[in-house]
Formats: sequence, C-alpha cells, structure tokens
Amino acid sequence: MYALMTRFILTAVSFLLLLGCVSPPTGPAPAPADTPISLINVTPLVGVETALRDPVPTPERLTIDENSVWGWLSPPEKSLSFLVELKENAHFSVLFGAATEKLIENGDLTARIDLIPAEDIETVHELYNKDVIEDTYALLHWGSFNADLSEYGPGQFYIKLTVEGRLAGDSEVQLLWGQPTVYYPSERSHKNILLIGVDTLRLDALNIYGGREEISPNLRRLVETGTVFTRCWSQAPITVPSFASMLTGRYPADLNVTLGFDTLPDGVLTVAETLHSDNYATGMVCGNTYLGNDQSGFQQGLDESWYRLNAIPSDSAEKAAEMIEHADGRDWFIFLHLMDPHSPYDPPQEFIDSLCDEPYEGEYETEFNDGAEWQLVTEPPPQEEIERVRCLYDGEAADVDYGVGQMFDYLEANDLLENTLVIFAADHGEEFFEHGQFEHGQSLYEELVHLPLIVWGLDFPEGAVIDTPVGNTDIVPTIYRWLGMEIPEQFPGTPLQDVVSGNFDSERLIFGEGTLRRGSHEKFVIEWPYKFILDFFTNETEVYDLESDPLELTDISDSMPDLIERQYGRAILEMLPIQTMVMLMIIGDSTDGPDRFSGSFRLPGGVVFAKDAGLLEDDEFNVDGETVTFDFSSGQGDELKVLLMIPMPGTDSFEVSVLADGEIDPDRFFPWTDDTPEPSGSATVKIYEDIHWPNRIPPDSMTRPVSAYVLTIPGVPREGSPGFESVELDESTREILRSLGYIT
Repeated sequence: MYALMTRFILTAVSFLLLLGCVSPPTGPAPAPADTPISLINVTPLVGVETALRDPVPTPERLTIDENSVWGWLSPPEKSLSFLVELKENAHFSVLFGAATEKLIENGDLTARIDLIPAEDIETVHELYNKDVIEDTYALLHWGSFNADLSEYGPGQFYIKLTVEGRLAGDSEVQLLWGQPTVYYPSERSHKNILLIGVDTLRLDALNIYGGREEISPNLRRLVETGTVFTRCWSQAPITVPSFASMLTGRYPADLNVTLGFDTLPDGVLTVAETLHSDNYATGMVCGNTYLGNDQSGFQQGLDESWYRLNAIPSDSAEKAAEMIEHADGRDWFIFLHLMDPHSPYDPPQEFIDSLCDEPYEGEYETEFNDGAEWQLVTEPPPQEEIERVRCLYDGEAADVDYGVGQMFDYLEANDLLENTLVIFAADHGEEFFEHGQFEHGQSLYEELVHLPLIVWGLDFPEGAVIDTPVGNTDIVPTIYRWLGMEIPEQFPGTPLQDVVSGNFDSERLIFGEGTLRRGSHEKFVIEWPYKFILDFFTNETEVYDLESDPLELTDISDSMPDLIERQYGRAILEMLPIQTMVMLMIIGDSTDGPDRFSGSFRLPGGVVFAKDAGLLEDDEFNVDGETVTFDFSSGQGDELKVLLMIPMPGTDSFEVSVLADGEIDPDRFFPWTDDTPEPSGSATVKIYEDIHWPNRIPPDSMTRPVSAYVLTIPGVPREGSPGFESVELDESTREILRSLGYIT
C-alpha cells in the first residue's frame, strides 16, 4: 500500500521579531542568464503560454517524511512552466514526491519533465516520464531528478513540470516539485562547507580537551588533520541566541534574539542566504524544535531542511550525506545540527556499558529525563546521582562522536575532504551543579560558554593547537574568507585564518550575553586571562583569572574596580540590542521601606512582550494594549524582582508612574537609569535623550532601602543591521555613539 501524508506550510517570519507571523516568502531577484538560478525565484507559467494565469501558483515550504524544501504544489492544470535562459553546459535538478492518503497503483500518477524551445513550442524534448510507483523513493521521501542539458543550449527554453495519470486531476492527490534549479557544474568553485553544530556539548566532554579518552575516539583521530582552538566562547548560553549568532556572524542582541525562544527575524542575513545567492546548494539537518520548526526563521536561504525532534547522530549524518547527494554537481553548504547530548540523556546501551561501569542501583540506570525538576532544586542531588547523570551525558557525547566519524567517512569515501571546509562547534555546554545550578541558559560560567572549536580545510594547518581567544562569531567570517568573499565591516568576528596566521588585532575582546529566559541580563567580556561577568540588573560583578582559576572558584572583582567600570561600557556598546527593553526592578533592603509598590507603564504602540522574574504569589502584572499595570510586594528577601517589557518597534518614549503603599514617595522611584529619584512619582522617559551611558542601576542598590528602579536599554542596532536606517536618534546621541566608535 502506497500511502503518504505530508504537510504544506508556507514559512516566513515577520519583523515583529518576538511574535512571528506567517507571510508570503520573498527571495532575491531572478539571477542573470549567465549564472545558475533557483526556479523558486522565477515566476512560473501555468502551461506554456505567453501570459500568466491568475492566480499565479505560490512557492511553499513543503515537507515529506520530515524533509522540507521550498517548492511548488501542482496547480489544477497540473503543469508548471519556467522560462529560463540556458547557456552552454547547463544542468537541471528537481526533487519530487507524491502527497496523498489514497492508495496509488501503477499508472495512477506520473511525473513528467519536458524541455521546450521558447521559439518552437511544438518541439518537446522529454527529459523524464515515469510512474511515481516506479520511483519508490518519491513516494516515501523526496525523489531526485538530474539532467544534463548540454545538448540543448544555449538559448531560451521552457522547463515544464507535469502531472499525468488517472489521479492527476484528483483534489486529494498532489505532486510536489521541490527546489527546481538550473546550474553549471563547470563553474563550481569546488569549495564546500560543512558546519557541524552540536547542541549542549561541554568542552570537557571531549578527550582532546581533557575529557575521558573513550568518549571521542573519532575526533581524536580526526584532529590530526585539523586545527584545534582551545579558547573559544559562544555568544549565549542557550540554543536560539547562540546558533543565531553562529549562523549570522552577529551578536544575539544585534538580531534581537535574546530570550531563548525567539524566532530569527526575516530581515537578518544568514550565511545560508549569502551562499544560496552565490549559487550554492544549501541544507540544514536539525534535531531541535527551536531551529527546525517552520516558524523558527532558521529556514532562510535553505534549499532543503530535515527536522526530527531529538534525532540521533547517525540518522542526522545520513541525512546530511543525502543532501550532499542532492547537490549533484553544485557547490554545497550543509549545517548539520546534532541534538545530543541535550537532555533527555538516553545514550545507546553500548556507551552506557563502556562509560558507566561503576555499580549503580538508582533510578537513572539507562536514561535521565528529570531536567525540569533538577533545575528547581535548592540543594544539589546526592553526588552519586550527579555522577551517574553526567555519565549518561558522556554516553550521548560518545554517540555524537560516532556520528561525526560517520560523516567524515562519507566525505573521505567520496573524495570530498580536500575541497570541503569542515567546522565543528557547539552552541552551549551544560551545568552539573559546579556553580549550584543544572542544565543551561541560566548563567555565563565556563561550563556553559567555553566550548570546543575544530576546523579542517586547506587554510588550516594539520595538528595545530591555537590558544588565542576566539568566538563563535568568527565562524561566518571564516566561511567568507574561505570563499574569497568580502567580509562586512559590521561583523564583530575575525576570520580564523587570520587568527592562525597572527594577522589580527591581538587586543580584541570576546563578548557574550545571557538571555532573559530566567530574568538574567548578564554579559561577559573576555580580556585574557580575565573574564568579567556583568549583571545589569543587580550590578553584581564577578571577575576570574581563567589562566590560574579555570573553574571560576575565586572571584577577584574587588581588586579591579576601574577596569570593571570600563568593561560595563564596552559590553553595553558592543552588544546594544535592536529593540528597546524597559525593565522595572524592585530591589533593596525590604526591612527599610514600604510593603508594596504599584503603578503603570504606558508604551505607545503597544507591548511586544512582557515577562517577570522573581515574583511571589501575591505579585501580579497585567498587559492591556499600551498599558502595563503592576502590584508587587517589597518582601523579596534576597531575590530581585524584575518586570521586562519590550515595546513595539519605533517607540521613542514611555510614561511610568509608581506608588509606594499607595502614595507618592519622593525617595523610592528612580526612572532615569542613574542615581536620580523622581519626587513626583511619575515620569515621561525619552529613550534616546534621557538615558545615560552606560546605563545600569546604582551599584549599591541592593543595600539601600527598597526602591523601584527603571532600567531602559535603548534599541540602537549596529550600522548595517536590519532596521538601522529607520532608527531616529538625536544628533547628540549619535555623537556619543560616534565618539565611542559604535557608528560612523
């Protein structure tokens, strides 16, 4: 029985950033006739006609068996025709598959592909004509067709895609045409890119970085031909911001993806989009729902995308190899995302047997799925339980190593290694109570942000070990340099080729930032050997000498107050967000002050997002259009209460009023992002005029009488970022930014 159910989803993400919505896809203008073209960007004819019919069929993101591509549904007329200009040595490729719940038998559905000269539409060159049952792969997955058109060009031709057979006119049966492309193998640059991004991989899980020898034998073997970077930091401790930074070369705040579950804005340029416009076949293999779902924004620039929740590394490697096969003569870029060792930890039994040999009789014999509970504990679980769970985690890291070995075996067997840049990186690590917490996303300690980075390619010396500080923002510039492309000035990163050769700014700093997922607004700065963790909510600062204290056990912040102040300024200017953030904080000695604070914010245009942190049961807030009201107790103990609000794009001011126990208190309300109270209890804050630099609440606010502070982080994207031109700043603010080198 040949039956198949598929999803047809049109994917795009609006500029509303945090409230992704569906809109028609937009792509680059049709390419000139002398370059390869994706027919997704060519408006089709319905049949071979001189005029378009109405409505014109729309390209959609089509999914069969978890594999998603941009493509077309066969229209009621059952044919699509694309007018293309072929030059010499043209080739054509297309994916196709059937979508139906009906039983398909021989002769019921046929896929046909014809090439028709534009000047003689009576002459038909049949390229392909086959019953879909004859091509079983097209029923269960995507079928692949490739044709050499050298004998037909040059000239103008129609490429006609047709459905025939008994079920061709059946509304319950569709043929899907995926990513039709004209390309020229003779024009290949022969420079492919494989970016392997591992989810939740700690540095010390790999033996080449000090982990157990038996965890990563494949990587141990492979690093003999690659370059190992020992000091690499990600730009966020959680998946979406970190991978967004890795795939765009920009900071999470530049992209406005700092909450941990954002979508990647449609206006952001990904490395896949850049390469796709340069005639690359592009694909993503993914096991994480925040990247793989159709509204994630990470589909931008991709010909093909495969997503399976918690996919095992072997399956992911197999799908990546399949995408490379689909490229068939084109240069390719594949982003291979490996979900393990992300929780739940359930490694193959063989790795449990080889890695977890200590006697154990607890509840985590073969798997661990209690991550949510462990995040909430106030005291760490027994050490025996932690060690067992870490052992299961290591088993998943070993499974990743096995999948990476498979991928390299494929590249080697197909003679692809010499012409492929391979980058092995991770988005974040995992905490096992080293600093009192479990999992990821909640801190910026080394177990979360100091990560592995290994690169293979002609520009990188075999067996080299580089200890220069680098970041995941260096990955996209590295790809650009590999391809000989100009690197945009707005990129904060440096090509790793320059790091290897020593031709770079040796005094550059590495920056990263926490997410607002759990009420954190932290940033870190690496000025080797020092690491600064700066909290813009509490003003608490931690400083560690990573050379002498790699485990971050001794905070030396008291010894360098001047340098700390300098790093605050550097961090806020380097990673200023696109979208304005407004935060109310109730903080201070709750024994010296009112019992409750209440009031309201009016944000013209409305509120994109509002989130709280540290609230108690009797605390509440409400969003109603442009107004946010709140009523918070002051008895927070050691906790900080935060209400985060993101106003609609374009907001340049807001109104706020605060009462202490229902009355105005001239000493308890600080709306100006400095040490100045507002005696009237209310204020209109002009975001681009009233905010001081760097903006943070007073350093001693925790020890003062409890008060209400408003911290405003202006949305000022870096020059060249999406939306920059629409931001209106007064000249004095621009002059400040200009003097600090933030804009030109």
